[in-house]
Amino acid sequence: METHSIRLRGPWLLTPLAQPWELSASQGNERAGGLSAPVIQRLPADWRDVLGAGFLGTVAYERSFGLPSNLAPGDQVRLVYDFAPGQSAEVLRLRCWLNGDLLADEQRGTGYVWQVAGKLISRNHLRLEVTQTPVPKDAQAIEEARGLTGVVRLEICPAGA
Repeated sequence: METHSIRLRGPWLLTPLAQPWELSASQGNERAGGLSAPVIQRLPADWRDVLGAGFLGTVAYERSFGLPSNLAPGDQVRLVYDFAPGQSAEVLRLRCWLNGDLLADEQRGTGYVWQVAGKLISRNHLRLEVTQTPVPKDAQAIEEARGLTGVVRLEICPAGA
């Protein structure tokens, strides 16, 4: 059998936690003002659609999901986040909690993969905190997408595959 993927599209609750920077019209980095209220968004998506074009900082993405019904003893289950094309890992930090347990606090240049077999329960709560920081003023990536613009998914790899 081959690996089966379950996309976690949403809805996701986005809660801005910190906004130490804001992009001005001149694309310079400035100190930010107050935070927005929590909003709902389906993924993958750019958080500028709901938080505004100038938002840079930390956002908590949260959603619940059920235990996949097709799990068999020995199956491997991974939680995966792949960067969207053109998304710069140098400015993205990701912290991940599953059912209240911290799985990771990472900043890397490739996608994220966390083993979650044995950690899933009948009703699961996933929290991803994304921190997007400013890119240098001279970088061309200043207009890159922000937030979780790639796919968040569960991958189920059958035992013995």
